[in-house]
Amino acid sequence: MNNCFEYYTLKLKTLSPVFVGSGKEVGKKEFCYSSKKDIIRFINMNKFMEYMVKMDMQDGKNRIQKFEDFMINKSKRDKTVNLNKFMNDIAVSVNDRNTVTIYKVKNNGCFDDEHSLSAISCFMRKKENKAYIPGSSVKGMLRTVLLQYLIRENNYQPHCMETDKKGNSKPPSKILAEEAENAEKDLINILPLKMRNGRANINDAVNSIMKGLSISDSEFIDDSNFIVCRKFDIPGTSSCENKMNSVRECLKRGVEVEFKIKIDKRYFKPENIKLNFEQLFNKMVAEFDKEYSEFYLSKFPIPDGNKNDFNDSFVILGGGSGFFGKNITYTMNGFQKGLIKTSDNMKKNKINGKFVNPNDYSVGISPHMLKDTKIGDVYFHLGLCSVSLERDIL
Repeated sequence: MNNCFEYYTLKLKTLSPVFVGSGKEVGKKEFCYSSKKDIIRFINMNKFMEYMVKMDMQDGKNRIQKFEDFMINKSKRDKTVNLNKFMNDIAVSVNDRNTVTIYKVKNNGCFDDEHSLSAISCFMRKKENKAYIPGSSVKGMLRTVLLQYLIRENNYQPHCMETDKKGNSKPPSKILAEEAENAEKDLINILPLKMRNGRANINDAVNSIMKGLSISDSEFIDDSNFIVCRKFDIPGTSSCENKMNSVRECLKRGVEVEFKIKIDKRYFKPENIKLNFEQLFNKMVAEFDKEYSEFYLSKFPIPDGNKNDFNDSFVILGGGSGFFGKNITYTMNGFQKGLIKTSDNMKKNKINGKFVNPNDYSVGISPHMLKDTKIGDVYFHLGLCSVSLERDIL
């Protein structure tokens, strides 16, 4: 039975800020920006309320009423006052601020005394507010890289009914989604655990070969390794940035994180692949890097902070990092057909009832934005990590 298992250590090093979101957002009046130390304090609002109640009982200065007015923007001034200024107004000491602080991260130029009214999307943390990267996030990234590799190796051709049961044309988004879903069924859900008509039921995820790939969560990551970052969209047609009103708590550049991988060879059996997992990993990452560079990065100015970082093995991890690191459309269709299909889909996108994308086909890349962020004044590609794999000898 032990011959069925192989064990590996996957090492990631962040080459740019990486955001693995928890789904939690801290409102613009629920964190405290300190200009003296250039840090963001994430505040336990329940403890802060308890603090104000306690102090009001001692001196009757009515902090709670002032706080309610502040939170509901009762005055014009409240609309421009951040939590740090409010704490200054009611004379909260540094020690008391520390008491109600959950944790602190570096500001990284996102906020100043006059501009701190944006919500912050939070990094993944467990109940004790310790940050980590879930193994499921890494597994999802590897699933995409593997699927792209299997598409190439099996000369897989996309297929999808382009009309519905009534004969109406399906929207481009539906076609792309169904093509991707069918590829996953045909290439991933191939185990004979659940059968249908004498064959593996590809519609049943129980038959997924990913059953044989287990990845641990990372160890907890110290808060000193985090910064807040703003997202910038960089068009392929110009050097002008589109500054987004989106601020994220990110793992900073240069942080090393490890994951333990267990391969169960009874289940992890990709179609027509004779390589062991280490060989497969290195090949599929190398081919992902080649396609990512040719199809995508070549259409944009490379961010100054990552000028030399795309020469070695890399992966794209986390939220906000863009379309190409998580999509198989170009791999299945080739660049030109992929461009047409993606552009047709993007043209249908609306915000507030208005079409917001040009004809990306004429631009030569779709989507036509590179997802960047900044550390200081230097641009970085969101989510870029170097990657390596080592066999564990037990």
